[in-house]
This record gives sequence, C-alpha cells and structure tokens, in this order.
Amino acid sequence: MPHTKTKTILRNILYILTIVPFFTFGQTVPQSIVGKYSYSDGNFYYKLELKKDSTFSYEHSFKLGSTSSTGKWKFSKDTLCLTDYEKPWTINQVEENMIDTLGDNSVIEVIINDTDAIHIRGEHNIYIDGQPTKVKYDSKTRRHVVADFEIWVNNECINPRLTDKFGRIKFEDKRIKIISFDYDKYLIKDPKSNYFILTLSNYPIFVSPPTLSWTKWVMTGENLSPLDCNKQLDYIKLKR
Repeated sequence: MPHTKTKTILRNILYILTIVPFFTFGQTVPQSIVGKYSYSDGNFYYKLELKKDSTFSYEHSFKLGSTSSTGKWKFSKDTLCLTDYEKPWTINQVEENMIDTLGDNSVIEVIINDTDAIHIRGEHNIYIDGQPTKVKYDSKTRRHVVADFEIWVNNECINPRLTDKFGRIKFEDKRIKIISFDYDKYLIKDPKSNYFILTLSNYPIFVSPPTLSWTKWVMTGENLSPLDCNKQLDYIKLKR
C-alpha cells in the first residue's frame, strides 16, 4: 500500500497535469477561426485570410483596381483585431498655434510631404478605396494641400468633414481635443490651440497603396462583419 507522502506527491502531479491544459489553452491561437473569408456584392470584393501564425492577408478589389494588406491578428471573445499593417498615410508632424482672431473657431490644415521629390503641378485625383481625393500644389506656399480629405474631431466619427480646396476645415464653437482620420489620429497638447497644421507622410502620389479600411471585425457564427465608427456593418459578411 503506498506511503502517505507518496500519495501526496501523486496527487500533486495529477493536479498539475489537470490544471496546466486550461492555462495553455487560453494562450494558443484559436484554430476555429483560422481560414479564408470572402464577400462580394458585385461592385466590391473582400478577401481576408487568417493564418495559423497569427498573421493575415487582406484584399480589397473594386472597378478601379485592387489593394492588399498584410499584418498580424488577434482574437478576443467575438472581436477580431488587425494590427501591424502598412498605412497609406501617417502624421509626420503637427504645428499647433493659438490665433486669438479665430475666437471660438478652430481650423485644421492638411498638407503632405513631397517625400519622393516629385513636384506635382495642378490638381490630381488620387483614388483611395474607390473614392477620389484631390492633391493640389499651392505655388504661393510651395507645398501640396489635400482637398476632400475626411476628418472628424473629439471621436465624433459619425460626423466627418471634408477639407476644402485649400486643405482646411473650420470648426465653429468647438474646442478640439483630438483630431482623427482614417489610419491615424492626433491628441491636442495645448488646449488653447485653435489652429493646427497637419503634415502627412507616406501619402500616395500616383497610385493607391495597400489599404485596410476596417481593423475590427465581429464574428457571428461563421461570418465576419467589420466595425465602422463602433457600429457593425452587418450588410458586409465575409463567409468562410
């Protein structure tokens, strides 16, 4: 008959063998969602592949062409998050100013770096996700401004505004705390600032780069639907 001490050791070993799988299970990749998902409505085509090594590949096709992205993914509860992907534009620098004459109004100005030393003259339409965005060279300031560029402030993503032909947006009676747009955002450092010059880098000059409009997706059954402005777009369902 086993000694009492031997019984205790065997009991401890059995406990470890029983409890360890529960901890390791939570750390492994959820294999149930690994696979290829796609959807088409006749005008747009979406394809998302989730790989076992926690990387993804994404393709978005439309009448004017197609774009693709790669990066990493993680899954929590019912939400899929896509990270570490290439962004078509990011903020290079921001200049904050306080201009008393603006009063309670705020102005955001968007310009781009001519990183490739390609000096554009006149207006050019650049299509991002099938939508035209204009880049115009301002001969007076000798820089490129961005028109029709979508921006929202204070996380009010349901109410975006477009920059005008001078690359500016004027917000009336609104104290700005955060400036947001697709792929990037900026937190205001000086609450007294009411004029902001945003300089973008990696902005596409002639062609549309890899883009990824939605970084969060909700899993419902076997389908994935994107979250846009924290709202689920259930009319887009990527099926496996």
